[in-house]
Amino acid sequence: MARLPGLLRRINLDLRIEHVSVPALLDLLRRDGIENPFLLDVGSGGRTVTPNTVHIDVARLANVAAVADACALPFRSETFDGVIVQGVLQLVCDPFECAREIHRVLKRSGCVYASEPFLHPDVMQDRFRFTVQGLRAVFSRFEAVRMGATRGPTVAFLRILESYLATLFSFNNWTLFRLLVYVFRVLLAPLKHLDRLLTRYDRIPRRVYTNSYFLGRKA
Repeated sequence: MARLPGLLRRINLDLRIEHVSVPALLDLLRRDGIENPFLLDVGSGGRTVTPNTVHIDVARLANVAAVADACALPFRSETFDGVIVQGVLQLVCDPFECAREIHRVLKRSGCVYASEPFLHPDVMQDRFRFTVQGLRAVFSRFEAVRMGATRGPTVAFLRILESYLATLFSFNNWTLFRLLVYVFRVLLAPLKHLDRLLTRYDRIPRRVYTNSYFLGRKA
C-alpha cells in the first residue's frame, strides 16, 4: 500500500491544450542561431533539461548546482541565453523581483519560459495564482512571443474535484486524504479528454484553465 501513491503519481491527468513548454524555448533560441544554449532552470527540483543547463533550487537536490533564492540570483548580469521558471513564482515573496532578476541574468535578446498555476488546489506553500494577463504583467519588461493557457477547463475542474472528494471521504485523516487524491485522479482521468472538444469553442473567451504560460524575449 505504501508504494501505491508513487505508482499513481505516474497517471497523467494533465492534457495540454497548447503544446508550449521548454522545447518551445529551445526552438526559439535555435531560430536565433543558438544551437547549444546556456540555460538557467530556476526551481528545477530534480529535473534535468539539457547538459548545458544550470539548475538551482531552495533545496539541495539531485542535479542542483546551487541552493539559491529566485529573487536574488547568484549570477552575473547577461550570463544565460535562456531561463526556465516553472511553478516558482507562485511560491516566492515577490514575483516581480524574480522576473527582474531573470531579466538581469539573461543576455541581450535572451528568452524566458514561465509556467504557473491559475485554477489549481493550494499545495500549502503557495502565495500566488496567475491569469494569462497576470503572468504577462509580471514579465512586462519582456517582449511577448507567445502566451496563453496550457491546460483547459476540464483539467482545472478535475483537479479541484479530486481534492474536494478526497477531503469529503478522508474523515479528517491526512494519510487517507493523500491516498484518495491519487485514487480519484485515476478514476476521473478519462474525463480530461473533454478539453479536446472544448478547445474548439473558439467564439467563447477562455476564462477557466489550469495553468498560464509566457514565452518571451528580453527587450
